[in-house]
Amino acid sequence: MPSPHWGWVSIVSRCPTWLKKHPVHVDYLPSDDKAEVVLGRSIRRCKVLERDNDHTYLETGLGEWWIEDTDWDGLTDEKPTVPYAIDRDLIYLREFPYFHQDADKWRESQVFTLSMCLKYLNTPNINKPSDYLRVLNKHGDSISREAHSKVLEEFGMKATFTYSADPQDIKEEIHKGLPVAASLLSKGHVTNPTKGTHLVVITGYGLDYWLVQDPFGEMDLINGLWLDRSPDSGRNVRYSFKEMDSRFFASGGASGWCWVNFRKR
Repeated sequence: MPSPHWGWVSIVSRCPTWLKKHPVHVDYLPSDDKAEVVLGRSIRRCKVLERDNDHTYLETGLGEWWIEDTDWDGLTDEKPTVPYAIDRDLIYLREFPYFHQDADKWRESQVFTLSMCLKYLNTPNINKPSDYLRVLNKHGDSISREAHSKVLEEFGMKATFTYSADPQDIKEEIHKGLPVAASLLSKGHVTNPTKGTHLVVITGYGLDYWLVQDPFGEMDLINGLWLDRSPDSGRNVRYSFKEMDSRFFASGGASGWCWVNFRKR
């Protein structure tokens, strides 16, 4: 029998559910006493105040609410049923592979990021970027999204390239156990990033940062280009929301360019 946690917890919804003002079935509550919650919604730093009727009463940044215990991970010591791991404030994809991109392959960040994604998803015949590049060479240039779509299909996979992702879209992909291959503007100051399109893999997030696999190294998010190009410098780097988002959601709001929804063909 799982033991309930007391004190401070971080929770994630296992299904579409509700925040409630009273520990009763949602149908008995007026609209002002409930708030709908989507699958995979995370609420950090909640304080457990009370438990009753298979519900837990929490103090959260959204106010004080009851939640139904079976709809949430993080309330007990039971292992989560979700396809990601939680370490304090960090929600992340476990054991994500990392491929480092050599300087002479500076135009191939899309090759390296998509190779990492396919390797993580246990795609047959992908063990290193050269496996991916060998197929890409049959279909076109490394900066052609159409060519990459054909490569994915040849490996039995599909993904969607969107021009309108927002931060919540990215978090929902992580909650599904899926990586996001995100396009950043790597040049210019953080206040006005320009050009230098570069792809990284987002594999998790914390309270104020993205967990990123950057094939080229650790990016200088303030000034542009890179701080560290050593072979392992881009593995599990933490890029702050404030600084990376200006390079990812460069037009503000839902303006992120990225590959999402990786799936079998």
